[in-house]
Parts: sequence; C-alpha cells; structure tokens
Amino acid sequence: MQLSVGIKYCFHPENMAKTIKIKEEVEDFIVQEIVEDRKCTIGPIVNLEKFYEAEKLFNTQLDDSLGKEDRRKLYDIARYHPFKRMFTDNGKLHIKDDSTDIFVFTLLKYDYSDHSAQNLLSKRLNIPLACIQTGGTKDKRAITLQEVSVKCSFEALFNYALSLSKNSKIKFKDLGYCAELENLNATAAHAFNNYMRIETLSFQEEIGIYNIRRGSSKKLGDLSGNYFTIKVRNFFTDSPVSTKFYNYFGPQRFGNNRNNHIIGEKILNGQYEEAIELILKDDAGSETNPGTIKKFIQNMIENYKKPKYIVEHLSRRSLMIYLHAYQSYIFNMSINSRVEANKPDMECDRVLKDGEFVDATGNESLEEVYIPLKKMNHKLLKGGMRKMIEKISDFEKSVDDEGTVFKFFLLKSCYATVALREIAQIIEDDSKQNS
Repeated sequence: MQLSVGIKYCFHPENMAKTIKIKEEVEDFIVQEIVEDRKCTIGPIVNLEKFYEAEKLFNTQLDDSLGKEDRRKLYDIARYHPFKRMFTDNGKLHIKDDSTDIFVFTLLKYDYSDHSAQNLLSKRLNIPLACIQTGGTKDKRAITLQEVSVKCSFEALFNYALSLSKNSKIKFKDLGYCAELENLNATAAHAFNNYMRIETLSFQEEIGIYNIRRGSSKKLGDLSGNYFTIKVRNFFTDSPVSTKFYNYFGPQRFGNNRNNHIIGEKILNGQYEEAIELILKDDAGSETNPGTIKKFIQNMIENYKKPKYIVEHLSRRSLMIYLHAYQSYIFNMSINSRVEANKPDMECDRVLKDGEFVDATGNESLEEVYIPLKKMNHKLLKGGMRKMIEKISDFEKSVDDEGTVFKFFLLKSCYATVALREIAQIIEDDSKQNS
C-alpha cells in the first residue's frame, strides 16, 4: 500500500482485491480540469461568435458614462478580440491595436509531462518558461486538459494551434472533438487574414490548443478540481463503492523512485552531499527532469562547486518538488497517527465552523478534521491546512469486455490514484512507471 511514502490505511481493507496496474495505455487515464464550473474540453481554437461580437463592439462609439458593471460586460466581450485591446485611462474607454498580451487557453496533453509540454510551448512560441503558468500539475501518462496562460503574440499562438489541430491522434470525440471544428478553425484563419499572416506549419506534437482568449496569468490553485475517467483493464467488479477516502498525497508526489521526500529531508537538514548523491541516482522518468538536473550538477562538480552551493542553485521548481515531497510525507504520516488514535490531535488540528478554522476539541469525527501542512525552515515551504478525509462526487461506473471504467470528480489537490483505492477496492501496482 505504498508504505514507503506513508500511504497505509483505507476504510475497507478487508475488501481489498489484488494489486492492479493502472495506466496500461495512455487513454486509460483522462483528466479534465474544472475551472469556474466549466469542464475543459476540445473545442475550436477561438470562439468565432465572440470574436465577431468584439469586432462589432470596436466598430461602435464606446460610452464613457457606463457604470462599473456595464464596463465589466464590455471587457468580457473585448477579451475575445486578439488584435485590439480595450483599456481605461482617466475614466475614458480606449481601444488600441495590440496582439501581444496574456492569453488563456485549454491545453490538451497526450503522454506529456508538464515540464516537457511547457518546454515545447516555450520553444514554439519563442517565449521564456516564466511566461507560461498553470493552475496545477497534471499526470504525464494520461490525456489531460487544463487551462494555461502564456504571454506571447497571438499570431504565433494561433498558427501553432492551427498546425496542432491537424494531428489526428488527438481528435478524441469523447472529449469534444467533431468534424465541424475543422471548418470553424478554417473560417477563423480566413477571418484573421486582415490582421495577421497565416502560416502553414507542420508540427505533429501530441498536444492541442483550444479556446484562446485574453486573460490574466494563472496562479497555482486557480481551479475547482478535476474530473477523471479511468479505465482499469482486466478488472471486473460489482462491489459497492466507498465515496470517502483518506486524503493522502499520492505516490507520484514522491517521484518514480519514491525518494523525493528523502532528498527534501536531506536538503532541510543541510546534508547536501547526500542529497546530491540521491539526485544523481534518480532515474530518467521523474517529473523533476533529472537529465537536466544531473547535467547541471555534474557541471557544478567539474567546476569544483561545494554541495551546498550546488543545492542552493538548483532551479526553484526542482527544489519545490523535493521540499514539498518531504512536507507531504509528514502529512501522510500525520493521517496515520490520527487513524491509529481514532481522534484528532488537539494541539494542531482544526475544524471549520462558519467558514473559519477553529481548534479541534477532540469530540469531532475525523471526517471534520483538517491537518496542518508543517511549516519548516525554508522560504519555499509555507504552511496551510489540508482535509484529512475527502469524498468523490459525480461518480459513475461501467463495465465492458476490457475492464471497468470509473468516472468521478475530485476537489483540487486530491489524488485520483488514492481515491481509486477506495472506489475500486484495489491496490495500485506500485512498480516503477512514468506517472
């Protein structure tokens, strides 16, 4: 039960079936981000109807006497025009030609890590990685749809999206694809001819870009949750489903070798040489992109840099992965101690009362308890509260000749592989795989 990363308990251990490997095929694991109650799906590259509405708006006289709410409605229309931008100066509404801005879109990834997909966007759009933001991380060996923000020229983004739309491997009808999208994208290209040069590119990368519009930079946590469609092959069950689960951080949080938390602990304890040794032993499938990290470390060693210097100059992203893994391990162990005591820790646990956290009294059920994320002596490790027990919603189950398909919604920061232990009453095969 992934004991090495602290995942120990489940609600119905007596019903646990055999160990099962999930994600046998990329299509077996589908994640659709939910943003503002909207599920991310495949769609047209731009919303043509809203573009024409914005075009009409910009061809009329803007009314400077409009109130705040009416102006907000105008801005909602204007953000779908990629070549002109509306802004307010000294209380007056203005329009300017501007096709370089922050654009938000839906990104589909097919068997791409977040790191690889963002590197690809950076290369194709000719922008720094810092200009690409998401609301949360997504699985690698999966089909994922999520919102992304980039700061770039619309021309580069649209031409790249147009090229990607021709890749037949990402035309999934169950996720929103239909033949009509081809016509809509061609019509959009024709409509934009007056504003930009349409290029014929031939990229065949297995990602997709949809629903481009102006927006603001995404921040970590900018989502409601995720909707999962998971096929477990060669597994057939009619067992009743448990909708609640212990809210452990999932195995993928800890890297393919399940040792990211150990590296994080070494870094926090100042054991830099041991941390570097563990990183260099890591395999080439980790979300930390060890090939790049190893090259950096080896270069530092060749230049006679000390271990502390090397660790302190790792990328912020890599450091966060290691440190957060250790924080997550402590949280997982905290769940175990509460389960074993069958009560909250009254010194640090909280419950929600009228929308505010208050101290636990010891009389609450564990389903009410929030456990603190331990704040440690590092600027990248902030505290916070995380619920000990969570529930799935919008659950569906179906069985076919290949196995069982589970569909469900989870709030942000919950792990589907952890929920699946309770839903399917199976133990995931924890053998090393690119997650």
